[in-house]
Amino acid sequence: MPAPDECADDFLNAVLLKTSEITFLFGAGASMPVPTRIPTVFTFYDRLMHVAEIRDELAAVLWKKIRTIRPQPRFEVLINQFRQIDTSLKFADIFNVKSFNSIHAFIYRAINHGAVAITTNFDECVEQSGLGEELVVAYDGRDLAGPDNRPALYKPHGTISRNRQCLVITDEALSKTNNGFASLPNWRATLLNAINAKTLVVIGYSGYDDFDITPILASSNPKQVIWIQHDCSKVTHSSGDGIFERMREALAGKQVVAIKGDFEDFIHRYHGTWRSTAENAIVLGRVVS
Repeated sequence: MPAPDECADDFLNAVLLKTSEITFLFGAGASMPVPTRIPTVFTFYDRLMHVAEIRDELAAVLWKKIRTIRPQPRFEVLINQFRQIDTSLKFADIFNVKSFNSIHAFIYRAINHGAVAITTNFDECVEQSGLGEELVVAYDGRDLAGPDNRPALYKPHGTISRNRQCLVITDEALSKTNNGFASLPNWRATLLNAINAKTLVVIGYSGYDDFDITPILASSNPKQVIWIQHDCSKVTHSSGDGIFERMREALAGKQVVAIKGDFEDFIHRYHGTWRSTAENAIVLGRVVS
């Protein structure tokens, strides 16, 4: 009998080889590996203070308060407050990274082979890896002209190079996408079409989008859900601690497989992609077909 990590490797590889049957949902965790290193929420707070040029002693006090507040304040609430001194959303430059890592490259190649991808990220790292603008569908404050079902990258929270005021980063913006895009029926239909009857592969996603993405997941009917908790360990099957508790209602009745481990290392070994380095040297070999 294969070792548990080998079982997980083979299982995940078999899933990813069926590219046209896959929809990826990825979040901030996919952009953390070098060379992109785009922050998750807590590291974002730290960088935000740096961008705002807050004095070190004051930043230390604010950081202590942020880490000890219970329950944790919603990201959008903090951004609402920050916008009072940064009306042009200059802080969003943090997401304006001109590089990409091997996860972004893998998703780009998968889209070119028929996969669909959905991301809550504002960054344009998948685009930097080569994805053409015609395959990027980004929220701009308005509904889509009609439901879209192409293999493409869907960005329901917006994208950094377009109207920053429309990024779903504040309570005001969330009010438009609330209840699973109920007031944006074509966006809602597009996201549900992308997930229904597909294998949903979740990478580096926290599941904290209670107002829009979580209701979409709850209403969707995927063939199965593969939830990858990306970290530096070997790829292995996981109990899904934290995921199933937080996403209980959204995942109810769905076939879910939790996997934990280094997704970058996995795609490097199984799909010939380059391993991310600080120099971002790109050597693409065999990819998903």
